[in-house]
Amino acid sequence: MDKTKLKIKHLYGLYKLSPSYPTLEDVLFEWVTHIESNNLNRVLVRNDFKRVAKLPKGYTISSILDEFINLGYFEKTKEGFILKKHPWL
Repeated sequence: MDKTKLKIKHLYGLYKLSPSYPTLEDVLFEWVTHIESNNLNRVLVRNDFKRVAKLPKGYTISSILDEFINLGYFEKTKEGFILKKHPWL
């Protein structure tokens, strides 16, 4: 992860203190960090995402994944989802 591309709130772990936490960007950061820290170069299923990050009000795992797929960050496969484009590389 290229730390120069991170926002200050993510670089120093302050994002959880924000009154707007969690944002979609916070969820993406937590998911990508989880994938990196656990060296997960495999297909992920919904439960993998569910236990990693708190979701913004009004969102579901499906709606967030759909959003991130549309943005090109994840790709849906027959088995689940893979990280297609790392947002901070």
